[in-house]
Amino acid sequence: MSTTIDMKFRVGLGFISYSELAGIDLTLEHTRGLLQRLGVDIDSQQPQHGVHDKWTLGNDPSIKAPKNYVGMELMSPVLPFGERDPELKVIHALEALGQCGATVNQTCSTRVHISFADNEEIPMERAEMISIAAWYFERSVESLLPDHCWDYLERKSNRSNINLYELNAVEAWKAIRMCNDIRSLARLMCPVENGHGEDGDHIDPKYRVNLKGLDFKTIEFRYLPGCRASWEVQDWINFVGWFVRASLSVDREALNNDAIPYFNLRLPPSDASDFKRFIGTHAVQGGIHDFWWRLEMYKRDWQENSPNEAVSSPGRRIFVPF
Repeated sequence: MSTTIDMKFRVGLGFISYSELAGIDLTLEHTRGLLQRLGVDIDSQQPQHGVHDKWTLGNDPSIKAPKNYVGMELMSPVLPFGERDPELKVIHALEALGQCGATVNQTCSTRVHISFADNEEIPMERAEMISIAAWYFERSVESLLPDHCWDYLERKSNRSNINLYELNAVEAWKAIRMCNDIRSLARLMCPVENGHGEDGDHIDPKYRVNLKGLDFKTIEFRYLPGCRASWEVQDWINFVGWFVRASLSVDREALNNDAIPYFNLRLPPSDASDFKRFIGTHAVQGGIHDFWWRLEMYKRDWQENSPNEAVSSPGRRIFVPF
């Protein structure tokens, strides 16, 4: 069963830039100018966060860059999911980064934000379904992506957080449904372990699935590796979109009654095959088999050809087709 759900997305492309200039601000200004000359519709003044109709560029201190290099994130405007023209805009922006000499290492991420309506908070019922699917299938997704996607404090486990680590799936689903609003759900899924959150709200945005997103108006998926080529960014955006559509296509009554064999809350997923069935049954028409093959290739390439690069080098250049 494939269900069409209107969605929008923003994608943040983490990368590393060589800094021969004094200070981060000058390096940002220089990179922004290069991207503008290469045809990226990038805002020269707006801050990185918030809802914008142009690309924005900001410093990303979470990226571990060697001396004389700076970690940055290029964030897209809000774009409709599943349409070819927005996809081409993202590909053009990534290839422009490659022309600027940008590199990617293991601490760079591709962060995808999903929303459903302009400037409105995520509907609670949708947030609940995405949350239980993220909790239930976290280990399956973990097995499919490169190991470095998980061994990093910027991508904390929702499943193992202090609120949920002792719960089974039935108990976790009950805890999710007991939340009164999106903020209480974010505190459950993304708790601060010590002290307070950024706004004193006891929410830590540095989880793999961040329910706070952009002021609770998006859900952010933070665990995807940095993009080194155009086909990777297409796959990561599609992967998140397919996962969200699959989550929202699940029949809640069937879930409550243990009637979905590959999403049975009384049994853990057997292996990644349950997750693949979940995605394929609910979300995708065509192309999924090639995607799983490419995912296996991505994982092998990262783990065999990029050892310890997060510490020793700025990583590899973003591929630019001739």
